Amino acid sequence: MHDLIYRCGGQVILPDGEVIPAGKLFSRKDADDVFLELMTRSKVAYWKRNVAYLAVRAFGQSSWQGR
Repeated sequence: MHDLIYRCGGQVILPDGEVIPAGKLFSRKDADDVFLELMTRSKVAYWKRNVAYLAVRAFGQSSWQGR
């Protein structure tokens, strides 16, 4: 989900053209927070998820396709 939001520049558009949730434009931080939440729910070890989260916060800008 994180990578999809990054590729879409924060606007997740389904093939039929609808935006889910309607009108929602995710920020880069929103995407990174989704990443952290999904790792937490998947029971990734605390230290691993925090290292991964800090890495995307620090170095993800070059991959962000924001408009």
